Amino acid sequence: MTYKLKLNGGDIKSVQGDSGHSQVSMVTDVYSHIIDEDRKRNAELFEEAFYGKKNLNPQMADTPMEKTVAVPEGIDPELLTKVLSNPEMAALLSALAKSMQA
Repeated sequence: MTYKLKLNGGDIKSVQGDSGHSQVSMVTDVYSHIIDEDRKRNAELFEEAFYGKKNLNPQMADTPMEKTVAVPEGIDPELLTKVLSNPEMAALLSALAKSMQA
């Protein structure tokens, strides 16, 4: 359940239902340590954006950021784009890639 909580971006109610715990507090007491790193990173990003007065609206970006990635055969490009656009999933995949390189 720890990794499910990480993969779904901290959706505690979903993990509660899937794990069969009757109380949300059981999930938070036992599993929430896994999202502490994400909470810290989100706080850092917010602080950087707030004090750096960064424009956080992606539709109003100063310069469009276009990245192209070769999509392997059999992979749905739209689904891959959705997965990679989720900051939690991108961070998790990045951490996984780094751990595989080590």
